[in-house]
Amino acid sequence: MRRLWRGDRRHGAAVFGLLALAAGLAGCGVSETAGSAATAAALKAREVQQAADAQERVRQSLADAERQAKERLDSAEAAANDTGSGTGGAGDGGQSPAGAEVGR
Repeated sequence: MRRLWRGDRRHGAAVFGLLALAAGLAGCGVSETAGSAATAAALKAREVQQAADAQERVRQSLADAERQAKERLDSAEAAANDTGSGTGGAGDGGQSPAGAEVGR
């Protein structure tokens, strides 16, 4: 068997070359896979951050809407209380002037 390897060095060199090529390609595949995994992890982290940011914007919008609704309600209640007992602000009980007929 020793003679086979000594007698045909080109065959041994070809086998060694193919092994080196296969190892090189396997190494590239591993590094490519690791690079792809790192890229995917970075993209996923960005998606998670964007989702958290969007969630915070929604919470802020809801808080703003709730605050505005409370302000409007408070303003409407204050306006209702300022007009007295619902007389329409004219002091006539919300009725037309005496003797005036509407629509004639």
